[in-house]
This record gives sequence, structure tokens and C-alpha cells, in this order.
Amino acid sequence: MKGLNMKIGFVGAGRITSALVRGLVSGGFLEPGDVMVNGRRRSEKLREVVDRWGVRSTMSKATVFRFADVVIMAVKPQDMGIALEQCAPHVKRRHVIISLAAAIPTTYIAGKLGPDVRIVRAMTNTSCVVRESATAICLGAGTDDTARDVACSVFSSVGKVWEVDEAYFDAVTGLSGSGPAFIYYIVDAMQAAGSAAGLPPDVSRQLAIQTLLGAGRMMAETGQEPGHLVDQVASPRGTTLEGLRVLRSFDVAATFQAAIHAAAKRSAEIEQEVCGSARSVTRGSAQAGTAGR
Repeated sequence: MKGLNMKIGFVGAGRITSALVRGLVSGGFLEPGDVMVNGRRRSEKLREVVDRWGVRSTMSKATVFRFADVVIMAVKPQDMGIALEQCAPHVKRRHVIISLAAAIPTTYIAGKLGPDVRIVRAMTNTSCVVRESATAICLGAGTDDTARDVACSVFSSVGKVWEVDEAYFDAVTGLSGSGPAFIYYIVDAMQAAGSAAGLPPDVSRQLAIQTLLGAGRMMAETGQEPGHLVDQVASPRGTTLEGLRVLRSFDVAATFQAAIHAAAKRSAEIEQEVCGSARSVTRGSAQAGTAGR
């Protein structure tokens, strides 16, 4: 899919904005002139994304809304309330508002912008840089299918998209939002172990990265369960089984699950801090259908 045929504005010039701009522009889905980024005056991050990709910039949120069909709110959850209040006078019915702020529900956004505004909440990750992001979306009350299609078009350009009930967004945040950092942490440990065993550091790094890529592709393309693939590698009395014995002795699986749940729990806490709505993290599986590819 090439050419999104829309103008996109970003409120916020942080890492996720930079990652999305890079994925969309370098992939040829948007021309630089069809992107505008709003950030603070003298912001280094804003200057970097403008200098690198040639997109438009402005210090004025009003200018973003005059320019864009789609406005992506890419600000920290703690800054969302003020940002929404500043944007509210400029929102028109033609706009699709996409929020990337972790923990901020669509009801809170609608309370700031108005009940008739088309709102899509999204949780993506920085893998959109290489167009391999995992993005979950949900729609605000009254948001139409056109807005859904717009959001799917944007995020399927830089990865894969699933529509997930908003009740499960904390779990999404813990799994795929924070997940890349957990994977980088493990790969860092793998390459360090390889170097400690005598491999040149650059070789150890490349072997670890390719191992990750290959394993991910095996799961994606074969459709086999991870446990079954583990059994295929782990020969009786072999090297892999010995390594797995160590991982199991430290209960690495439980540790990973605890890390994801902790991130999800923190998402719920942030919602309470910002929005004042206390609730617990939902456990269990979301009934998530594929919304776009």
C-alpha cells in the first residue's frame, strides 16, 4: 500500500512521533509536505525530525488543525489534559483524532474535546521505524467506520493492526507497547553471554539479532505454538535442554509474565493519576480481531 492521500499533524515531537514520521515518510506513504509536527519552541527533538525528514513544523496547535485531516496526539499521559484543552477550540468534525497516550481512555478525551469528535485510541511501539510495529486500536463512542479505516491505514503502513476492546488496553500496553524493551534486554544479555564465552562482540551481537529475527519469523510463518517449537530445538540430553533447565530453575517465564503485568498495572495507575478513575488491570485474553494488515 503506497500513498495515504491525507495530511497528518502530530501534537508532540517525542520518540514515537519521530518513529512514525520516519516509517511513513521513508516508506513513501506520505510526502514530507503532508506532515506537520507541533512541538515546543527550541525543542531538539522537533528540530531533529524536521531536519532529517523535511516535514513541516509549527509551535501553534491551531495551525496543526488547520493543516491536517488526521491529528495524532503523541504527548505524555501526564500532559494530555492540558494538550487536549489547548486543542479543543480547533477541532472540527472533519478531523480524526488519534491518541497514542498510554492509559488515557477515549471517554476522557471526549470529555475534553466534545462528544461528537471522532476519536481513535492506539497503542503502537517504536518498531514503526522499520515498519514492523504491533498496534492495537479502539474507537471512541460515536466514532465511525471511516475513522477506523483511517487509523488502520496509518498504522498498517508501519506494521500490523488489531482492533481490541478498550478494556484490554492496559494489557496491550504491557505486552506490545513495553514489550520491545523487554526483548532488547534479553538480546543484550544474549550478546553479552556470547562475548563472555569468547566470541568477538560484533559477531556475538549479529548472531543474537539474527537468532531473534529467525525465531520470530518461524513463529509467524509456521503458525506453530512456541512450546512446540521449543521441543523441536531441544533434543534429549542436548545443549538446548541444558540451557532450558537453567532458565526454568530461575523461572524466567514467570519473571517475564510479571514484567508484563507490572507494566500493565502501571498503565492503570497512570489512568487513575491523570483521570481519577480507579480500576484493576483485567486479566485474561482479549477477544481481538484483526482490523488491518
